[in-house]
Amino acid sequence: LIFYAKVSKKDEIPNIFLYLCKNFITFYMNRYLFTSIFAMICLSGALFSCEKEPSSEDKAKETAGLFAKYYYTWRLADAISLTDENMELRIRFLSSNVHKADIEVLHGATETPEIEVDDITMEDDSNAIATVLLDNVYMMDTLGTKVHLYKDVKKKLKLKLKDAGWRVVSIEEN
Repeated sequence: LIFYAKVSKKDEIPNIFLYLCKNFITFYMNRYLFTSIFAMICLSGALFSCEKEPSSEDKAKETAGLFAKYYYTWRLADAISLTDENMELRIRFLSSNVHKADIEVLHGATETPEIEVDDITMEDDSNAIATVLLDNVYMMDTLGTKVHLYKDVKKKLKLKLKDAGWRVVSIEEN
């Protein structure tokens, strides 16, 4: 730092000393003030950016909801991504038995499906059962028959925690 001060001849040293002290204190106070404000901004940003990690139960409920949405709106390829290997085989078998008449019924549907995860029960850390409420969904009764519209149906989805997250392992009647 280079300080420039006007100095009178009779009291040179005190004026220079006061000038240097004043500028020194101002310079360092501004620096520490800036550093303090910057530190507080960073700390508050870190505190407010930390979001609560969703619980395992919340993740299971989200998986059950997505699976039900995909499965009961006949987006079977999307539903398969949320299942284990055995359930995937069942869905592939079901999809291989969908006929042109089923597709015509689904395309002509005027009702909007309503799908809601009503309850989730954690059996232990890696197993859960989700109760799903369905309204205005088309389901197949028996292989080889047309799909039928169902109203106010309850299904239970069994979920298991695997490496990649929660997976649906079976569908049961309530």
